[in-house]
This record gives sequence, C-alpha cells and structure tokens, in this order.
Amino acid sequence: MVALFAILLTPLAVWLARHNLTPLRYAARRSLGLPVYQLPLFLLDTAANLAGIVVMLVFAKVLGPWSEARLQRGKWQAPEGEISLRAKRFLLVFTLGPLAFAVLAALLSHAGLKTAWGSSMFNTAGLLAIVLTAERYSAAALRRIALNAALLVTLVPLGYAVFVTFDAHRSSGASLRVNWPQSTIAERLGTLWARDTGQPLRIVAGNPWLAGLVGLSHKDTPSILTNGDLTLAPWISKSRIDREGLLAVWDAGNKAIPPALLPLIETARSGEEKFSFGAADGKQGVLIGYAVVPPKGSR
Repeated sequence: MVALFAILLTPLAVWLARHNLTPLRYAARRSLGLPVYQLPLFLLDTAANLAGIVVMLVFAKVLGPWSEARLQRGKWQAPEGEISLRAKRFLLVFTLGPLAFAVLAALLSHAGLKTAWGSSMFNTAGLLAIVLTAERYSAAALRRIALNAALLVTLVPLGYAVFVTFDAHRSSGASLRVNWPQSTIAERLGTLWARDTGQPLRIVAGNPWLAGLVGLSHKDTPSILTNGDLTLAPWISKSRIDREGLLAVWDAGNKAIPPALLPLIETARSGEEKFSFGAADGKQGVLIGYAVVPPKGSR
C-alpha cells in the first residue's frame, strides 16, 4: 500500500517541483498575512458548515432527546453486521485529520487560516455521520432524511437567488461581484483592444476575478495571465507577450493593480471604464482600469 501510494503521489510531486511549489507558496503567503486569533473564527465557520448534517439527523429523530429507540427486530441493519472499530477509526482520521493538521501547522507557524479553507476538508463527513449512527436508522428515519435533503436542495438555491437579486437592486454603490455585467465588460474592453491594435485578443492579464471575466466571455477565448505573474501561467512567456501583446485589467475603484503587472504596462496606453448595472437608477457600478500592450510588430 505504501508503494502504491508513492506511485500515485509521484505525478503530483513532479508537478509541484516543476512549478516551484506554487500552491503551497500561495497557501503560505495567504496564511502568514492573517493573525493567529482568527483560528477560532476558522473553527466556528467549520462547525457551522458541518451543522447541517447534525440538524438533518436531529430532524430525522436519529439524534437528539426525541430520537427513536435503538433498532429492533425487522428494522434496517448493516449488511455485514456491526461496523468494525477499525472502519470507524479510519473515517475519523480521514475526516478530522486534515483539520487537525491545518490547525497544528497554523499554530506552529504563528499564522492564521482563512475560513473558506475548511470547506474542502470534509468529503467523508457524511459517511462518518452514517457510520456513527448506523444502529439508529429505520425506514421512517430514512424517509425523514430524504425529505430534509430534498427541502435543503430546493430552499438553499432559492435563498441564494433571492439574496443575489436583492443585492442587484439595492441603492448603495457596492455590489456582489456575481452581479457584475460579465459579457458587457468583456465586449467593451475587447472593442477597445481591437480599436487600438486591430489584432485578436490572445492574452488577458490581471487578478483572477477580472481577468477571468474577460477571458471566459471574450469571443477570442484568450489565455489568462493571473496577476501578471509568468510563474502562474507557464504557457505564457515574454516572447509570446511580445508577439501577441496583452490586455491588462484591474479594479480601478480599489486601485488594485497586481505588482507583477506593473512592469508589463508601464509604457502602455491605459484608461478607465465605468460599468453601471442593477437598479433602474444605475447606482450600482464598477470602475475597471485597463492597459493595452500591443504586439511589438504593431507598435
């Protein structure tokens, strides 16, 4: 099993070595910028994310003061008898191990953890919950769990849709980024690029959100140079930038120009575009800065 694990791990290790441990460096950079006192917030957010499982089990009368009695004859039971202690320990390690490792690493490095980082650590949480409560299930309990799951699958998307719609029509200037007019942004900035260069748009550079908005919607399907950092996009080189040029974008309202992008646009023609949307009065809006770096042959 150890040999098989090493074989499966090898491609990942090779990729990390070739790309200068980029994901690990990202995590270290983000966590070192956070105070240690945010660890309790991380744990509270993690607990809130897992609370839905507990709530469903309570409503299904599997947990809680009104839970049904233990299984009696004729009710559901595990096909292989009782679940082994080894299986339970296995699931406990794989469910709680990543959380314990992340918290320990943060404490030893005197860093914090972003709350969203816990979301991907609990792929086996549902299975663990089933294993720990397996002897309490009945046909009625399973029906209640199915009903609860159906309600959540319906109500959560509806609630999110209402929240996003309300944000799009509020009168304040700030807005959720999911309401930004993606196609309009890509089309207008693409038009500016075409006007200045007469060339297809092949590279968009900027922070992941804005560069992604333009890159994913533009008809030329350009490559995305995240933050202007060539180490994050090995398919883009300086020679390719010289040959194809690039369009740089940033949030001009926050003046958030990625530092790695500055050397690429220092002599480029730049400007700002305002995009209004949302409520009928047009108070919602975003100000986007851009810079056109044409191909060297067309300069």
